[in-house]
Amino acid sequence: MPIIDAYKPALICVGVISAPLEMVRAAMQSQLERTIDKNAFSSALEQINWRQFFERDGEFYDIMRFQMALFSPREDLTVYVCNLADGWVSVYENLVKANAFDAYFFRATLAEQAEYKVFGMAAWQHGVLARQVRALQEEDGWGFLNKGDPLPFEDVERYKKRQVSARLDRKLIDNYSVAAGYGISSVTEFDGQCWHFWRSR
Repeated sequence: MPIIDAYKPALICVGVISAPLEMVRAAMQSQLERTIDKNAFSSALEQINWRQFFERDGEFYDIMRFQMALFSPREDLTVYVCNLADGWVSVYENLVKANAFDAYFFRATLAEQAEYKVFGMAAWQHGVLARQVRALQEEDGWGFLNKGDPLPFEDVERYKKRQVSARLDRKLIDNYSVAAGYGISSVTEFDGQCWHFWRSR
């Protein structure tokens, strides 16, 4: 059953890692134990209620209320989702670097009424950041970041558009994520079991 708009977060942050779920789960457990007190978070393999996961439209900035989910849509591919508005990017980056994963990270604003928007992709090869492209709207307008060599699936002609907001958008980021292995638009439709991590105190 398709997810209705009310279930969707304002912004979605998704990592796609070319590694088996159990390997990523163990690495994430270790990463969180290094980041916060290991007695301050819990984890369980369970079915995720995405509406509760993205409570308040996923606009959490409070580390005390973070949630993360890891699931595997197919062998040797793990999808990472976080409910924080920035996806707790540094934890994900450290996870990828420390374990020399081949990985991607995607961010896309889903809410049309959002005051500021961001659309971006980062790619790592063996834990080394190889590619980053991002369109970010801030108080003083749009900024564009374009570092590293474009990947084969990128629409580089779009990056030449005069209007920065037209260079990257939700649809293009979703297309890129599909090409990388898992579309961000499919995340909230996933109904299998996830490894769920959350702040317990």
